[in-house]
Amino acid sequence: DINFLAKFFFSDRAAECNISEKLVFEQADVLSREFGEEQFDVIYSKDCLKHIRQKSQLFEKFQRWLKPRGQLVIADYICCEENEKTKDFRRYAAENDYDIQPFEQYAYQLESTGFNVRASNLAPWYANNLNMEISQLESTKIEFIKTFSKKEFKRLINRWSNKLSRCENGIQQWAFFECTK
Repeated sequence: DINFLAKFFFSDRAAECNISEKLVFEQADVLSREFGEEQFDVIYSKDCLKHIRQKSQLFEKFQRWLKPRGQLVIADYICCEENEKTKDFRRYAAENDYDIQPFEQYAYQLESTGFNVRASNLAPWYANNLNMEISQLESTKIEFIKTFSKKEFKRLINRWSNKLSRCENGIQQWAFFECTK
């Protein structure tokens, strides 16, 4: 599970295994980039796929790129059904060019490309995280304003508070998808 991965990759054990020597970072358009079939054991994405509208096309690529029994791990925003979206949420998604989908739709797209999917709606965790971020920002208000501005401070507080409100109302939440090829 993700806790194991986080502990493994951010511990001395990672250094012992020479993982840092095996990591390669690349910036590319994932929809244009190609890799050979069955190249990866794990593909991980956190808060990135909300920017991609062609999710099914991308999931098909992930399916090709993963080795048999490979893992696709996605943590991303989800939203309510279309008829439940508020004007505020629609504006937020449009301004940020987000493609945020309902939980069931997201899971269905993954399943439709051949993945076995275990999906979890992590709304309570997400709300707790947003509350922590707001508290941390508020606790550094003076330093933040000195470095940036009062306007930027207010913008971030409002953005996170609005996100928290959408989460508590079920409009925008966060999900975790563990997929196996």
